[in-house]
Amino acid sequence: MRKILLITFILSLLNELYADELDFEIATHYFHAIRFSSRNIPVTSILISNQHNSYNISSKGNFRVEYKENGKIRTIKARDIVVEKTDCTKGEVAYKLIADRVNFNDKETLAKSEENLRVLGFKTENIIVGSVFGLKGKVYDNRQYYISIATFAKKEEADPLISEIFEKHRIRTFLLPVLRKHPSGRLKINIRDNNKVVEVKNIVWVRQEKERLSLSDETKKSTYGLFNGDFYFTFEADGSLAAVNRVDLEELLRGILPSEIYASAPPEALRAQAVAARTEILSAIGHRHPATPYLLCATQHCQVYNGTNSYTPQTDRAIIDTYGQVMLFEKRFVRAVYSSNCGGFSEDNNIVWNEHPEPYLVPSPDADESSDFFKKYLNGISDDNIEEFLYTADESYCAVSTFNNKKAYRWKTEIYYEELLRLVKKRFDIDGISDISIEGRGKSGRIKGISIISGDKKYYIDTEYNIRQLFGGLKSGLMVIEKKKNQEGKLISLIFTGGGWGHGVGMCQTGAIGMAEKGKSFPDILLHYYKNVRIEKVY
Repeated sequence: MRKILLITFILSLLNELYADELDFEIATHYFHAIRFSSRNIPVTSILISNQHNSYNISSKGNFRVEYKENGKIRTIKARDIVVEKTDCTKGEVAYKLIADRVNFNDKETLAKSEENLRVLGFKTENIIVGSVFGLKGKVYDNRQYYISIATFAKKEEADPLISEIFEKHRIRTFLLPVLRKHPSGRLKINIRDNNKVVEVKNIVWVRQEKERLSLSDETKKSTYGLFNGDFYFTFEADGSLAAVNRVDLEELLRGILPSEIYASAPPEALRAQAVAARTEILSAIGHRHPATPYLLCATQHCQVYNGTNSYTPQTDRAIIDTYGQVMLFEKRFVRAVYSSNCGGFSEDNNIVWNEHPEPYLVPSPDADESSDFFKKYLNGISDDNIEEFLYTADESYCAVSTFNNKKAYRWKTEIYYEELLRLVKKRFDIDGISDISIEGRGKSGRIKGISIISGDKKYYIDTEYNIRQLFGGLKSGLMVIEKKKNQEGKLISLIFTGGGWGHGVGMCQTGAIGMAEKGKSFPDILLHYYKNVRIEKVY
C-alpha cells in the first residue's frame, strides 16, 4: 500500500509540475522510473527509430490507437495507420561535465573524489542517476552519483575544457544531458482503414491486441520488422519523432538473445547469456539514455534488439529456464557487460573505461583455475610475456570452443604511413608522425594509453575503445605494435598483432560456449566471469 501511495504522489506531483507546460503524458515518459506489467515483470521502453518524420504501423489484426482529446482518452481500432510529425517546439537540454561516477552507497569514495576535484580547483555538484525499485519485498539500487564540475548550454562549448582537463590532469570527462524544458508539438494520425485523420498533441499510443505490430517509415523504404508489446510515438528534445516499443523484460529478451549469441550454442551458454542480458538491462535503467522519453535503445549501445524477427525456440527455452534470474552484488544489479571474444584473458572495467573498479569485473585467464594455462598467466600479461601469450595461448575456454572464430581470437593487420596519418589526423591536428609509444597495459595486456609523437609534440590517447578507433577500428586493445622504419628511421607502417574481439570485460561469449561444451552449468559460467556475485530470482 505504501508503494502505491508513493507512486501516486510522485505522478500527481509531476502532473502539477507540467500541467501548464505540456501534456502530462509526455512528462511521465521522460521520468526514468521503471514500470511493471500486470504479472509484476519490469516493463522497458526501447527506441526503435528516431530517423523519420512519419511512421507506418500495421498489423494483421486490430490494434487500439489511443490519444488525448480535451483531457480525455480517445480510442480508435485500426489495422494500418501513419503517424506524422506536423510541428514541434524543441525542448531545452543543458550539459553537465562529469568528472567521476560513484556508486550511491559508497560515500567514502564519493568524499575522496569530491576532495580531489576541489584540490584541482573545481566546484562540484552531485547528480543522482539511475533507479531504485522493489521486487518481491526487496529493494535494489543501481543509482550512482555523477560528479559534475561545469554546466554548458551546448555540447561544443565544453570541448576546450574537456581537452584542458585531460591534458593537465589525465581526467577523462564526459557530458551528461539534463532536460531543462520538455519538447511539445502536434502529430497527425492517418487511419488508413477508413481515411480518417486525427490531430493530437505530443504523444500517441498504439496498443497491441493479438497480432504483432509491423513498423516502417511511411514509404516503407526502412522496415524495422514485427514487434510484440505496445508502441508510442512522441518527441525527443531535439524535435525528432521517436518510435518507441514498450514491452515487458522477458519479451524483450526474446528479441535480444538471438541477436547477441548464436542460437545453436549449447543450452547452458544460452542460459548464461539470458541471465547476463536480463541483469544488464536492469543495471542500465536510468543510465543509458538520460533526457530522452525511453530507457534503452535497440542497438549495440545497449543490447541489439530485433523484435520478433529473430525469435528462436532455443533462446526462448533459455529465457524460460532462467525466468526472473539475475546477478547481484550487495543490493545492486551487476553491470553484466560481455564481449564476443576475450582473447584468452578478461580485463578490469577501470582499465577499459577509466572508471572506479567493480569488485566483480576483475581480470582473469579464461581457463579452469586448476589448469596449467591459468597458473602460468595468473599474474597477468605484460610486455615481457605478451608475445608468447599471443602466439601460444591455445588452451583457454574461448580458444577450444568449437564456435571460436580463429580470425577473432588472433588477428594481425598492417597500416601504412599514409593511411596511419589520415586516421590520426581525424583526432589530432598534426602534420606528421615521428613515433608512437605504448603507455602502460592492464593485467590482461590490453593497452591503457598511447602517445603519438609529431616533431617536438606528444599527443596522448587513453582507454581501449578510443585506441582501437584511432587506428580505424581494431578488434581489441590486447595487442603488440611492431614499427617498420626505413634506413633513415622514418616510419613506414605499423603492424598490429592482437587477440580477441571486443572490450574483454565481463563474460567472454565464445568462452562461455567453450565452458558449456566442457559440461559447465550456467551458474558455473557466470561465476567464472563475474566474481563474488550471487544469482537470484527477483520476480
